[in-house]
Amino acid sequence: MIFKTVSYWLWFAGFVGLSCVLTTIPLFNVLGYEFCAIVTLCISFAAAHVAITEIHVLKKQPELLSGSPKRVVLECLIRALYANTILLIVPLVIILLNSLRVKNCDYSEGFLFYLILPVLSCLAVTAAGVFSVY
Repeated sequence: MIFKTVSYWLWFAGFVGLSCVLTTIPLFNVLGYEFCAIVTLCISFAAAHVAITEIHVLKKQPELLSGSPKRVVLECLIRALYANTILLIVPLVIILLNSLRVKNCDYSEGFLFYLILPVLSCLAVTAAGVFSVY
């Protein structure tokens, strides 16, 4: 599984570090457009890399790649989306914990920006990463 690779944990640590740094910078320290734009830029690179790495890990375990080609690709996509979703949860949790320190204006708008920018970008880039290998 992808969680045993060093590259995944480097991405994880990178998102933790980025989120912690952003909590100290005004305008980026609240759940809003600016924070979401930075996370989107970073997840665009991380999601593709994680998806491609997930496929390479699965190719080393041929028993997991049995079945129809459609099922194999769908399983790879689901596993990569799961790993990338965990990467997206990390900055969200950190910025929400930071909201105990810094007052946020509108949580619903912040969650909407997070859904539109990083989450949709993660879905698209993960799919592109999986389908680029196949």
